[in-house]
Amino acid sequence: MARSTLQGNLQSWLASANNVAPSTSNQPAQSMAFQRWFKFKEAFAPSFVVETIGRLPYRPTMCLDPFGGSGTTALTCQFLGIKSVTVEVNPFMADVVEAKLTQYDPTELRRSFRYTAGCARRAWKRKNPAQGFPNAPSTFVEPGEGGRWIFNRDVSKAILALKSGIDDVPKEHHRRFLRIMLGSRLVEVSNILVNGKGRRYRRNWHRRAVSAEDVLDAFDGACSLAIADIEAFASKRRTSFKVLNGDAREIVRDCPEVDLVLTSPPYPNSFDYTDIYNIELWALGYLSSQEDNRNLRNSTVRSHVQITHQGEPAYLLSPTLTKTYRALAKRRENLWNRRIPEMLCHYFEDLQAVLQGCKAVLKSGGYVVLAVGNSRYDGILINVPIILEEVVDKLGFDLIRTEAVRSMRTSAQQGGSHLLNESLIWLSVKGPRGDHQRKDT
Repeated sequence: MARSTLQGNLQSWLASANNVAPSTSNQPAQSMAFQRWFKFKEAFAPSFVVETIGRLPYRPTMCLDPFGGSGTTALTCQFLGIKSVTVEVNPFMADVVEAKLTQYDPTELRRSFRYTAGCARRAWKRKNPAQGFPNAPSTFVEPGEGGRWIFNRDVSKAILALKSGIDDVPKEHHRRFLRIMLGSRLVEVSNILVNGKGRRYRRNWHRRAVSAEDVLDAFDGACSLAIADIEAFASKRRTSFKVLNGDAREIVRDCPEVDLVLTSPPYPNSFDYTDIYNIELWALGYLSSQEDNRNLRNSTVRSHVQITHQGEPAYLLSPTLTKTYRALAKRRENLWNRRIPEMLCHYFEDLQAVLQGCKAVLKSGGYVVLAVGNSRYDGILINVPIILEEVVDKLGFDLIRTEAVRSMRTSAQQGGSHLLNESLIWLSVKGPRGDHQRKDT
């Protein structure tokens, strides 16, 4: 595709963003085509990817994001004409990424959508919620447990009817798309709210009257909106991509050779990002047992304390980490969870493993750009950039620069003030830098 066409498509796509919020936040992208398919809080904006690539001394041809999330890096690269590899451990989010990047025939996709919606409208009354979500948490479907449930019976029936219709669609990439559209509306028709800190029940949730028709209408709206995005940018992108679902600590080193790594790892904030998307995972069949759930949690970077992590804490990875770990250990009784000091060490040990894998597939002279954030526990700062600088020096990277890009609020327990920095760390592989095509060639 001609460079002028790429630029025109890119600018048209970016134009719908709310550019008031910082580009390292996903707030500007909530209204953008493709990005609005699924609300994903933990992300940077496409403009951040464009700006970062524009600051490189070369034009990359293949970009790796080992923490794919909602696919912002890969999607923006597709608009830029850059090939991409995305690694994402959450199977639902991996499908979100692939659904966004896939090329569709809008007419055929609309036909599959209408077939699914029609089947569901005819069949939902015959579905049995008690049999439709095997081994899901006890509060998943009415009557739930302890007087609480996430989905009422009619909503559950409509979800099951839509799932059955989706399963009957012949084309795999259509099934994936329709599954994501259903997933994008599950919280909306549930009794809960989800934010970056987890799930909670809505105020007066037991008085909500959500019907099967509401579910079917929400699905129709999601599909219509997404297909409109596809039609609006039908000629926007033909760049190849690869999406790998798995543990970044293990599979990054098996990726194709790349000349840029651009990513934002989970922050060491003790949130379980798997749990935040637990509803979609269970409702859509990505999880079918508690063992599946444990395996997924164990496959994620150890930035949370919801499960006990195995192994000795690697607090000697860096001098700053050693001091931080010992300070936290002394205040263990004051921490909201006693395992936080060990979690922190495991977190940096995992990031070291991912960066080792990135280095194995990164061309000489290639860049790594990390968007990272600090944390704070009982007044003790977790200075993520400094610790990572000390870790990567042993891995054979050159530190180009570290720059603060915005401040973030601490938790309510810490007063909620803007005390935490979000930073960009720029690294390159040690060695000659003549392997890339210059931008001006």
